[in-house]
Amino acid sequence: MGRITTVLLVGLGLLWIPFMKYISPQIYIYLQSVQAYIAPPIAACFLLGVLFPRLNGTGALAALWTGLVLGTARLVLELARASLASGSVWYWFATINFLHFAALLFVLCSGSSSRSASRPRRPGLPGPPADGRGTGDHGGPGRIGSADSQRGSLDCPGGDDRVLWIVFR
Repeated sequence: MGRITTVLLVGLGLLWIPFMKYISPQIYIYLQSVQAYIAPPIAACFLLGVLFPRLNGTGALAALWTGLVLGTARLVLELARASLASGSVWYWFATINFLHFAALLFVLCSGSSSRSASRPRRPGLPGPPADGRGTGDHGGPGRIGSADSQRGSLDCPGGDDRVLWIVFR
């Protein structure tokens, strides 16, 4: 399956070569502009995930999807900018400097992530237990939150594993 995927991606890369000239005549500018469409949502997920422990997977997915939609829209509009009306919002979106677009995309993805993570849970969805141990009953002996675990113990051999729980919670 890996070889088929590799051949497919190489084929798509070869088919993409004729479109590169529409984005930029210089290969370095082209590579940097495409990087500016991909990197901001990933950087927003990583940095906000490290700096704000309240952010969760829902917020990370919201940031990644926001980045995918806006980055793809920018790429498509940049390829079609010759047919866009000058002075329109679509023309501005397609012609803004790629570094400014990267900063704007980072801010939008960060906002999307924090807004989605701070929404209250819908009624009926499971949440973390009130005692703060783990995220629920995952079953099995020694699992955090299972019925037979004690004080959040991970049952690691050879030492007090509460240190691991404090570091990695």
